Amino acid sequence: LCLKVAGDDPDFVNEREVHRRTALWCVCDDNLGSAESESQQLAAVAALLACGADPNVRDQWGFAQTARERHVLHGNNTHAIVQLLKRAEETSGPAAVSELLSSTPEVLTEAPGWEVVQGVPPLAKLLHRA
Repeated sequence: LCLKVAGDDPDFVNEREVHRRTALWCVCDDNLGSAESESQQLAAVAALLACGADPNVRDQWGFAQTARERHVLHGNNTHAIVQLLKRAEETSGPAAVSELLSSTPEVLTEAPGWEVVQGVPPLAKLLHRA
């Protein structure tokens, strides 16, 4: 719901909590431990990136990992999430999601949780273009 309201406002999406972590960083920090949960995590990461989440943000001390590094550190290491975050670091979140939707859309569209995020305006726009 928050992402539907935020739309493509990167300032809102990159808002930080008390330890200066963003929503993307927190989602990637979560050790979910099951294939279904990690697929849902992929949908959340894609939605946040499509809305302009910055994949290079670090926490308040500045030396903690990026979202991708944090994801791997917690043992998740889901290939699709790692590759999406890596590409977002190199280009931008929306560009990385657009590339994924163009090349292998089923990775996202068949992931659990997709039905929840597919209506997020920036993500829906990228899906329509793919």
